[in-house]
Amino acid sequence: GTNFINHCKNKFKIGSNKNVRYVWFGFDNRQDYLNITQIEVFSGKDAKGVPINVLRNTNEDGSVVPNPDVSFTASSNTTNPDHPASALNDGNYVSLYHSAHEPNEWVQVDLGKVTSIDEIKVWNRQPCDPHGCEKRWRGAFVKLKNSDGVEIKRSERVVGDHMEDGKRVKTFFDNGIRAAKAKLNIPGCKITVPIRRTLTDLP
Repeated sequence: GTNFINHCKNKFKIGSNKNVRYVWFGFDNRQDYLNITQIEVFSGKDAKGVPINVLRNTNEDGSVVPNPDVSFTASSNTTNPDHPASALNDGNYVSLYHSAHEPNEWVQVDLGKVTSIDEIKVWNRQPCDPHGCEKRWRGAFVKLKNSDGVEIKRSERVVGDHMEDGKRVKTFFDNGIRAAKAKLNIPGCKITVPIRRTLTDLP
């Protein structure tokens, strides 16, 4: 009955990718530089079935430019004008955002309107041996926030020099693309649900 359903729902607190206005990425438990090159936020697909990065606009001539409705803020910034938060949406996977070295650095994207998110990709910077710059993002994670700035969902944390298909990129909230069904046995609940590898909302 209803009590059983509510009991099971309270065990998971999975949250939603809908009604998202802000995308936050950063630390909450360490002090380090936050160095990343690009953030991509995908919602829907175009006529060819290609996922749409809502941070960018495609002009009639095929050129791709930043969406003027999107803006970036950061907890801090260095005095170097070559590494601002806006570099995270310039389409250049070599340029980067470089924070200061304060506790719990973060960067946040204002999508300009409430959006349903299919997936988010955060691109890491390249190595800078012997400093290990490619590992600086370890422990960082994504928060999705509503129009009031209230967190509605969060991802798991980045581990080390994470790579996907040989590229320094981390995919979050992939909307089931990488999901696999798993049977869960919880006291009083025995159900089968899709578990996304990017979620850490489970207790």
